[in-house]
Amino acid sequence: METHHTPTSHSVQEEIEWRYLAFANCFGNDAFFDGALITSLQQISRICAVYFGEETAKAGIEAMVGRYYPQPVAEGGWELALEMHYSGFYPELPAGDLFHRVEAYAKFGILLTPARDVETREQILRRDVGMVERFLAAIPLEAWGIENEHAVKLVRKASARLKLDLGEPVSAEDLSLLSGFALQSIKDRMVGQFAEIPAEAALAWLSTHWGFRPSLWRQQDAIATLDVLENYMEDAIFIPVATDGSSFRPYEQIDDYYHVGAEGHEYRFGVAPCPTTIFTIAMLLMGSWRAVRWLLTLPGLWAAVGGSAAILLGVPQDFALLAALLLLLLFAVARFAGLGFSRHAGSVG
Repeated sequence: METHHTPTSHSVQEEIEWRYLAFANCFGNDAFFDGALITSLQQISRICAVYFGEETAKAGIEAMVGRYYPQPVAEGGWELALEMHYSGFYPELPAGDLFHRVEAYAKFGILLTPARDVETREQILRRDVGMVERFLAAIPLEAWGIENEHAVKLVRKASARLKLDLGEPVSAEDLSLLSGFALQSIKDRMVGQFAEIPAEAALAWLSTHWGFRPSLWRQQDAIATLDVLENYMEDAIFIPVATDGSSFRPYEQIDDYYHVGAEGHEYRFGVAPCPTTIFTIAMLLMGSWRAVRWLLTLPGLWAAVGGSAAILLGVPQDFALLAALLLLLLFAVARFAGLGFSRHAGSVG
């Protein structure tokens, strides 16, 4: 995780390198932006068919898509070609390359395009974010059914980060995107009825939260950027993805890294604390009450702390921890009350 002190130039470069590698390893881990691009092009083809006729519209789009996927287009048409290359628009299509760069900026606050000075980097960011913003503005998101697509959320997050980086005020929606907190949770924390929050105040608040990574594109070194890009591209691992977005893949995101060894084997999996807590409570409740009653204190405390995330942070999965805690308390009260259901063959004392 990122620390929030003023780093030395050496630690800044190390952090930038870590972010490059983390982005390379977790790209596509949660979702792909390809779905929105395919859907929007399908809708555009229908509009073109009205303007120019179906045959002319089809020929025009196949000529454009065929420039990048000639054989699949020749064999099955442009729609099949795009479905075959789902999750593979980067780096083949210009739109895929653009969204790839925007995702690196939105999530990690870094710039993938090497540039030697801050002014050029800012121009690149304004250009890239501006292009995807205009793309969304030209599309009726709800009518085309893509308002909840990953690409849309990505553009909005990049827009929010750029406003923050340029010192412009941000909204509660922007803070929600950048922090990962639910929108209502952000509004509950706001004092008064401010439509916008000054960038300095927003950054000060965001910097206290682990989920936010302050932008570092101003501190990037062009030569170091090229070195990191070359290194991580040499070790790329390609995972086949079906047309519906599903895939058979190794266990991926532990500390934002793919855990695959040099020979292609997975590293041993890690153990997540919350499921382990539930399992531990269940196992201890099967033991002798005299032996386990004090041991149950530790998983019980963790269930209380971890379960609070379900309410405070809006993480519904953590309600299972609260359910386990309630079950533990029920058995404890029943055991002291001498109720039969809390006993089993192995219970003594």
